[in-house]
Amino acid sequence: MIIPFVFTMSTYREAPYTWFYLKGVDMVKRHGWPVIGQEIYVNSSLSDLIKLGEHAAYDKEFVDKYFWYDIPKAKEVKKVPKYAIKQEIIERLAEEKGSYMDAYLSLLREPYQPLVDLICSYIEDIRKKYKEPIEAFCVLCHNSSLSAAAAKYNIPVIHYEMGCFREPAYMKTGFFDFKSLHGGDTAETRYKKFLSEMKNDNRLFSDKELLALMLRPETMNMLDKFGTKPVKKCGAALGYTIVELFMAQSHFLDSELLYRISRKYGAENMLIRSHPSDPYRARYPQYGKYYDKSGNTTIDFILSCEEIFSIGSNVCIEAMFWGRKAHTIVKSPSYCGSAHTVEEKGLRAEKEYLNFFALNYLIPFEFVMDPEYARWRLTDPSEKEIFEKHLAVHLKNKNLTADVIGLKGNKRLEALKAAQAIY
Repeated sequence: MIIPFVFTMSTYREAPYTWFYLKGVDMVKRHGWPVIGQEIYVNSSLSDLIKLGEHAAYDKEFVDKYFWYDIPKAKEVKKVPKYAIKQEIIERLAEEKGSYMDAYLSLLREPYQPLVDLICSYIEDIRKKYKEPIEAFCVLCHNSSLSAAAAKYNIPVIHYEMGCFREPAYMKTGFFDFKSLHGGDTAETRYKKFLSEMKNDNRLFSDKELLALMLRPETMNMLDKFGTKPVKKCGAALGYTIVELFMAQSHFLDSELLYRISRKYGAENMLIRSHPSDPYRARYPQYGKYYDKSGNTTIDFILSCEEIFSIGSNVCIEAMFWGRKAHTIVKSPSYCGSAHTVEEKGLRAEKEYLNFFALNYLIPFEFVMDPEYARWRLTDPSEKEIFEKHLAVHLKNKNLTADVIGLKGNKRLEALKAAQAIY
């Protein structure tokens, strides 16, 4: 069995992982598996969660577009076995550390023994009650206590997240990692393996071909802008005002990013893009005239700049595919393939790395919380096998056959550009 683990201590919303909880319920209800999560999730009714403002997680049109799960009925949610992470444990840690922020950063950095002990007791109980073994846990955000508890029983932890390629511009992808997406070294380690298996494989795509495979048909015209001459030296892609995942590694904030870019290159050479979903809606008035135009897409922003800078934004990954250099400050999915300071020269990603990231490290979104796919990855398939499996799905989703891979010259790119998506 694969068990969802739902936990966050972010304070911008009471239950921001409701969509992940319901996607997990949708998975386990089909198999009779349990869920482990904070009380706010597992002890709340659907109406309670709606009252907390999590309407999007129940909006069928929104869910079908962004999250891809069947919204469970109240009676289905009630039937799912649940194990609660008691709020008192969280309150106790916050009291010990002095604040919720300090407590959350602590949980991201290191195990908290009372939480480890509780998770271990739940693992023991599940092992007694179920004939099926626990094959893996799955999470949306790294939790050191879960990882420590799981390691005692040799249980893997799968880390999911929305992929950097997603709507409205791209076909939908997800992240899949057996370590933390933030602070781990999976991309670097796997890329070396990918190079040894795929270095001279004639199926590898050019950057424009990869974009044509990932772009949605209705945004394919953006590919005509590939190679556009930049008008600014630096593009600052801001994130959430407070991102605990990054702060667990460094206290480098967006304000420092902007300060250091302006000091090194001059503010007049900078273009700023705010994170469209930043719950705090932060603004930096001293740089007001350097913000990107309202209505410009992320792709427009990237192409307006010679180099893209961020603390850990996925915009840096996107920039690599559009031929721009990237600077990523903390370990995150965009770290490998980037420069790691504001001041050093930006790096342009290699063709092989772009293929690895798009077709191996990212997964088609239909595989997020798919037990059979997770079981396959637990067998440790080769990078070549992963490449072939993912590519087959991407081609299918564009109504293309494997014949397109063998096309020569510009024909492969033109075939990819002309393809129509099935969703």
